[in-house]
Amino acid sequence: MMMVNQLVTREKLVKDLNQSYLDNHSFNKENYFLQLFVYQYHHNPVYRRYCDILARTPQNVFEIRDIPLLPITAFKVHEVKTGSWNETGVFKSSGTTQTVRSQHFVRDTNLYLNHVEYIWNSHFGPLEQFCFYSLLPGYVERGDSSLICMVDHFINKTRQNGSMFVHGKETDLEHLVKTNTAKGKIPLIFGVSYALLSFLETNTWNTPDIYIVETGGMKGLREDMTKEELFVILKKGFVTSFVYSEYGMTELFSQAYTTQGAGFSFCTSFIPVIRQLQDPLTVEDRGKQGMVGCLDAANIDSCAFILTEDTGYIADDHLLYLTGRLDNSDIRGCNLLLL
Repeated sequence: MMMVNQLVTREKLVKDLNQSYLDNHSFNKENYFLQLFVYQYHHNPVYRRYCDILARTPQNVFEIRDIPLLPITAFKVHEVKTGSWNETGVFKSSGTTQTVRSQHFVRDTNLYLNHVEYIWNSHFGPLEQFCFYSLLPGYVERGDSSLICMVDHFINKTRQNGSMFVHGKETDLEHLVKTNTAKGKIPLIFGVSYALLSFLETNTWNTPDIYIVETGGMKGLREDMTKEELFVILKKGFVTSFVYSEYGMTELFSQAYTTQGAGFSFCTSFIPVIRQLQDPLTVEDRGKQGMVGCLDAANIDSCAFILTEDTGYIADDHLLYLTGRLDNSDIRGCNLLLL
């Protein structure tokens, strides 16, 4: 049991996070997240009010598993900020005129960009070895998503390799890959799932071994399918075995990626937890389905402890497997204590 009541500064938290990039083996994530909890409890009024209602405070939270997870809906109805500052930008979730979009106020965009680059390098290897082709309709038009901010950063850093957005050039995509990718670089398409499937329905692909990273789901434009079913189609259509998924969201600074299957692996500073469907304060047993929670070490300026609306389980291989979304009744139940 660890008790961390000493209030740390933002500067210390940022310094520790940056140090974890250089030496993640010495990164004490238990101590870091407990310190971050104390910091956000004292400086984030939305999160503190939620913790007080649950009677989970720095006086009785001694382990990571005891830290309350803020329902992700809070980002739709509150300005979730830790501290008082003016934002450099606002990430907004996808949505329609009939839905309320989540807003993630960003204090330091560079912190976000450094973090997403670190995660990518840790999972796939150096960013500079890739040539990125972005196939993200819907996101490009809005321009205010964290995904576009990340992919734009990747493209700008590797533009000399031939990286580009291909919105409006989809029919020329294979030609662009063949002629535009710098010699020795790995071509990679970063695309939203439904757009990748639509591309394969209207185009044939004959260039093997391209990397595919799919994200974003079907957005109601297509019937949902399992990751395994999607991977089979993408691998066959793009003549490749290198197909991966990205798991991220507006409300988080961190992402997770699949390895060789449908399970997501996480960097040291991003911890998935599974909470019971009927009791979001209780950790679910290994292998059992529940609500997916995320502890995001880089969410220093908003809230690092988020209960999503996704369902899934953590298997014996320590990977996260997503199984679906909570239904409306479950969501309402999770949010009863959210003011």
